[in-house]
Amino acid sequence: MGEERKTPHPEKDKIMGIVTATDILEFLGKNSVFDKMVSNNAEDVLNTTITEIMEKTVVATTSNTRLGDLCNSMEIEGIGGLPVVHNGDLEGIITERDILKAVSKL
Repeated sequence: MGEERKTPHPEKDKIMGIVTATDILEFLGKNSVFDKMVSNNAEDVLNTTITEIMEKTVVATTSNTRLGDLCNSMEIEGIGGLPVVHNGDLEGIITERDILKAVSKL
């Protein structure tokens, strides 16, 4: 599937949130990142938990969602990827890159 840029954060079989490269860059770009530096050591920032950075409101899709509906949802929500779930279980992730790759093969 290539490099992953979005990572769901499951806990006890439930998706608790999603972390994107943008979330991490936004966290690192905020002044609040310096609140984590208690010893003036960059490792303090690296000890930040994913839960503190992740987007807690997760929009997901199912494996039987129509491609057109998926693209519409992604555009409306302003997101580049979605977790794919089946009966509440994480099956994978679909991203803009996956869609472009599939469409280019048509």
